[in-house]
Amino acid sequence: MKTLLLAGAAAAAVLSASSAFAADLPRRVAPAYVVPQLVPVFSWVGFYGGINGGYGFGDFNGRGNSQAGSPNGGLVGGTLGYNYQMGNVVIGLEGDADYAGISSTQTTAGPLTSKGSLTFQDTLRGRVGFAMNRMLFFATGGYAGGTVHSTVYDTPNNYFNANSNYLNGYAVGGGVEYAIMPNLSGKVEYLYTNLSPAFNFVGSPDVTRVGLTTSNIRAGINYHF
Repeated sequence: MKTLLLAGAAAAAVLSASSAFAADLPRRVAPAYVVPQLVPVFSWVGFYGGINGGYGFGDFNGRGNSQAGSPNGGLVGGTLGYNYQMGNVVIGLEGDADYAGISSTQTTAGPLTSKGSLTFQDTLRGRVGFAMNRMLFFATGGYAGGTVHSTVYDTPNNYFNANSNYLNGYAVGGGVEYAIMPNLSGKVEYLYTNLSPAFNFVGSPDVTRVGLTTSNIRAGINYHF
């Protein structure tokens, strides 16, 4: 009996010591739940306006090529537009108007010299693009118009004729736009324009129908409202 009592007491002591040791061990604590922070996706929806500028080069077509050759020069102006977005697809309408100095001079038959210039250009185009958050790749196409001025003279101060016509045509192109800030984006684009022939160069004895094609490389800054 005495032996049983001693064995029970020893077992109780061992259990008590084990419990105390387990209580002193460090506990495993589950890490605190961290709420994931979602990065906001940039929205291209809304109206915007800005400025653009660049360089253009091309050819007078028809008999105008022999009259004035291949013009080149700069252009600068303003842009207005609106975007609507469905997922990654962005569609919109954009218009611009640019003052231009795209011109060339060429000596023709006899002592005559012809100068042709694109002095103003405007476009109204649809745009469709694919947005990758702040980056937008787009294609564009629509109406283009411009004022072509021509001069024929035998000396710089002796003009045979100075004439201007507003020509109508189309524009196609594409580019990329990047949102630098929530309300500010920068873009680079290429536009090909084709303006239909009209009566421009008037020499002696011919009246020449002249059209114009240009390739314009432009950069711009847009503010999104």
